[in-house]
Amino acid sequence: MGIQEERLYYHDSYVREFTSIVNEVRQTDAGNWVRLAETAFYPTSGGQPHDVGYLNGIRVTDVEAEDDGVWHKVDKPISVGQEVTGRIDNERRFDFMQQHSGQHVLSACFEQLLHADTVSFHMGDAISTIDIDVPQISDDDLASMERAANEWIWRDVPVQARFVTAEELAGLDLRKPPKVDEDVRIVTIVGLEHNPCGGTHVSSTGQIGQILITKTERMRGGVRINFVCGTRALAYSRQLAETFRTLGSRLSVGLPDMVSAVDMLQGQVRDGARQLQDLKQQTASLMAKDLVLQAKAGYGDMHALAADIGDGYGMNELKPMMSAVTALLEESGQVPYIAALTGTSAGRHFVLATVSEESSLQANKIVTEALGVVGGKGGGNAKMAQGSAPVTEGGIPLVEVLQNVMISLARP
Repeated sequence: MGIQEERLYYHDSYVREFTSIVNEVRQTDAGNWVRLAETAFYPTSGGQPHDVGYLNGIRVTDVEAEDDGVWHKVDKPISVGQEVTGRIDNERRFDFMQQHSGQHVLSACFEQLLHADTVSFHMGDAISTIDIDVPQISDDDLASMERAANEWIWRDVPVQARFVTAEELAGLDLRKPPKVDEDVRIVTIVGLEHNPCGGTHVSSTGQIGQILITKTERMRGGVRINFVCGTRALAYSRQLAETFRTLGSRLSVGLPDMVSAVDMLQGQVRDGARQLQDLKQQTASLMAKDLVLQAKAGYGDMHALAADIGDGYGMNELKPMMSAVTALLEESGQVPYIAALTGTSAGRHFVLATVSEESSLQANKIVTEALGVVGGKGGGNAKMAQGSAPVTEGGIPLVEVLQNVMISLARP
């Protein structure tokens, strides 16, 4: 029996139930597999995922095509010679039929209108993609492609799948050449294209429902087109509508004004962040005076300062604070010195340490040892080092760990 007879979906993509005989079984590390005399289950191939369903009520979870036929992975063993009734998950099958037929329409439009070939196709569980061989595509061209593809859906032209002879094949203007020499199957979208394909397809373009391009991205010198068709397009559109409705309610604007409202809010956020940063830098010198008063002698021949600035102070805030602190230590003659500041921002502890030229201690060693205690990492050089660690409940505060490390390293 050839593949044309073995694979029932080749002649009718709408077959959802069939009866067959188990010809062969095998057990692998991956599970139990059966090969049938004939099957309507589609195996993973050509960018289209496999079908799932049941054989005599036993779950079929994977389907693979090999040289000797189509193999079905089943949850329980089935005996050779047993008659089985196969039932295919209709929702999954029809979804894949819509996506695959939609891809043919979309690829044909890209080729005919932009002279852009489809070099690869992938059908995912939520989004499908095609990679086209153009370096870039404008928004206007993208909109034109989407419009042209949906016009073919509105025309509701027939989609025909058939095996052809060599003579018939020679007379067809194919979008791409077949990958096989025998059992060449051609899917024709009447009036649009002829394309070699072994996948499952709808019987007319109207059943694709809709083609919606969701995103484009550069990919290996070409452009990757993300798209959804049919029920996926409806679900995606519904999600967008609900999202815009919610945003419109919260922003108190309609859809036409939503972008300008978001732009205004982003500007306000940026202005607020800049003002907050300016205020923190302005108060750095004032806070530095209080911090320098905490510097203590007795760490060998050095003055030492370890202080926690508090929440909302990350590395961007600690650096100007450290500059102000070290300037005051120099001015007051509290040298040699070691200074370490900590702060917390966005769920992380930050530490910045610096030592004076006359110091015998190394800033990177202090930071590395201290952060190692609290599960963080740091780096730098002997004069200045920095790092961070995740905020965790309990444990010794990072500033106390730094003080202990300083005392340990300052001992003769």
